Amino acid sequence: MHLGASTIILLGYDMHAKHKTSHWFGEHPEPFNRYNAQLYDVWQQEFFALESAAVERGQQIINCSPGSRLDCFKKADLIETLRGLCVGNY
Repeated sequence: MHLGASTIILLGYDMHAKHKTSHWFGEHPEPFNRYNAQLYDVWQQEFFALESAAVERGQQIINCSPGSRLDCFKKADLIETLRGLCVGNY
């Protein structure tokens, strides 16, 4: 956002602890993993504020993370989004 991108694509923002792990690579060692899963709801509120800032700046954020709980941004398929950017649909 700070560098002025007009379209930002999110990848890997699932925002939940699927299968009781908070990362695709497993858990961080203690004490770093203590609050990760509990903070997803807190982090989501920060993304809502980010979405408002993007709208004010004329920027679009598209969430291309399959199964994401993050619903403040438009959700779309990555391949279709990239195709749309190549032909100027976004």
